[in-house]
Amino acid sequence: ANPLSPSTPFLKPGATFAMNNGSGGADVGAFTFNATLPATITWTNKPTAATVPRNQNLPVTWSGGDPSSFVYVFGQSPLDANGNGAEFVCVAQNAAGGLTVPTAILSALPVSSNVSLAGFTIPGGVLIVNATTITRTSAPGLDVFLVGATAGDAKGAFAFQ
Repeated sequence: ANPLSPSTPFLKPGATFAMNNGSGGADVGAFTFNATLPATITWTNKPTAATVPRNQNLPVTWSGGDPSSFVYVFGQSPLDANGNGAEFVCVAQNAAGGLTVPTAILSALPVSSNVSLAGFTIPGGVLIVNATTITRTSAPGLDVFLVGATAGDAKGAFAFQ
C-alpha cells in the first residue's frame, strides 16, 4: 500500500457516533450523547502550486454539505530554523461558500520550513478546510458541554512563502 495515499476514514461523513463515559468520574458525572458528522464538502479551489504567497489574500471556496454547518479553514506553517511556527483558523457559515484569508494573517506566518520523513524532504505547510457541526449536550459537573464533529479536505506538502 502507498503510505502517502489517504487512509480509510474511521467515520464517514453523515455517520452517527455515540459517546458514553460509563458512570462518570469525580468531577464530571455520567453522560451519553450521539453526534453526526457533517455531510461532505468539496474544497473547490484547492491550490495546485507548491507555494502559497504570504503577501496576497488567499480565497478559499467550497461547495456541498449542510448549509447550516460552519466551515473552518486551518493553516499551519511549522517550525522554522529559529523555532518559530504559527497557525491560524478562519470560520464562516457553510452557506457562504467561501472566505478569504487576509494578507494580514498570512504575512504573520513564518516562511514554511521543510519536513524530512522516511528519507523524503517536503515543504511542511498545511491547509485544512473542514465542515463542522456543534451539538450542545449536558453532563453533571459541567456548565457547558459542546460536541464538535468535523469532516473535510486538506492539502499538505506546500510552503507558505
